[in-house]
Amino acid sequence: MRRRALFFAMMIYAVLWGLPQFTSLDLHPRIEQTRMLSLPFVTGVVFWVWRDRIVLYGPCAALLVVTAVAANGTDFAFPMLALALTYAVFWLGHMPGPTIRRFNALGDYSYGVYIYAFPVQGLMVWLWGVQSPLLNVALSVPLTLGCAVLSWHLIERPALDWARTSPRRGKHLSRQW
Repeated sequence: MRRRALFFAMMIYAVLWGLPQFTSLDLHPRIEQTRMLSLPFVTGVVFWVWRDRIVLYGPCAALLVVTAVAANGTDFAFPMLALALTYAVFWLGHMPGPTIRRFNALGDYSYGVYIYAFPVQGLMVWLWGVQSPLLNVALSVPLTLGCAVLSWHLIERPALDWARTSPRRGKHLSRQW
């Protein structure tokens, strides 16, 4: 219980750290970046620590998204966006039923998207210069997804199949994980 209280305190700190009283400080750019990224990170940590207590409910996700949109332009826009986005992603990820499960019907591309997104986004900036985040994502998604698909079919799945079918190596790998 003490660990949960600590993470709750971290969440309060991250929200307060995002208020205008702190944003008017003249901070080093790296500290400012850490300040901005601390709230989504701590929100994700709190969701993990309290995963057995958080109820994921579609209407609640919708209400949080509407609240985040309504908070646009206020001091609470970014904290509400972080909370709404985190909740909505967890809700989608844990949605029961076959609809969301069809996403992985052809393969599990999530790890490939995770490892290739950053380098591909950097490549887009290198090729075409600084751009808005939306344009960068639009340019990066097709190549990132292509890399993820190739990675799954040519590297990841064969490696997992090999680990499962190799009696000696499969046992050795499973003990490490």
